[in-house]
Amino acid sequence: MYIINKMSFYIKKYMPMSIKLKIIEN
Repeated sequence: MYIINKMSFYIKKYMPMSIKLKIIEN
């Protein structure tokens, strides 16, 4: 479970950045 929690933490941390990058690309 620790690994899953860490992955979800990174997803929450970095998904907004990737969304911003996609918006900038488009």
